[in-house]
Amino acid sequence: MMGHGIGMVETIAGLDRFLVHANRLMSRDGQVLFDTVDTDNASNLAYQEANRRAGRYMSSSGMSRKQGAVLWWLHVDPETLKEHARTAGWQYDIIIQKRERRLPGETH
Repeated sequence: MMGHGIGMVETIAGLDRFLVHANRLMSRDGQVLFDTVDTDNASNLAYQEANRRAGRYMSSSGMSRKQGAVLWWLHVDPETLKEHARTAGWQYDIIIQKRERRLPGETH
């Protein structure tokens, strides 16, 4: 699952359900790969707040004046994922850890 694909689980409870279900479907040496978000990073917090103000964290679909249900997207930090993955019986490894990105004009 690339590009925040785990977000489709919508909530932490949805993450727990996904991890338990995926564990049942996988072979003993199966793997699930997805990324996390540093929710304490100042740049990330500013980015997420800008998206919230723009209304980009929830969506719904519709057609001909009929609106569907609101869809939520989960952004999970590494420590939360680690805790929930281990509870569901998964081994948790960080494969690549990116350096902090800065917003234009942001200083150290």
